[in-house]
Amino acid sequence: MTPVAVMVGANRIVPAAGIIHPLGNAELSPEEEKTLRRRIVEQALQALQTDVAQPTVFATQEGHRP
Repeated sequence: MTPVAVMVGANRIVPAAGIIHPLGNAELSPEEEKTLRRRIVEQALQALQTDVAQPTVFATQEGHRP
């Protein structure tokens, strides 16, 4: 989804786990998924605090991809 977000001009792009489970990963244990969700939300909060002038993809933190 990141290329689509860039194409439509989204200002801040935080890559996540995927289209079906954007804020999680059904293959993880509940505890691991909670950790993953926290990382994604923390990354998004950091993105909101960052000034940007053009579409910006914020680096994926370890653990976002299955």
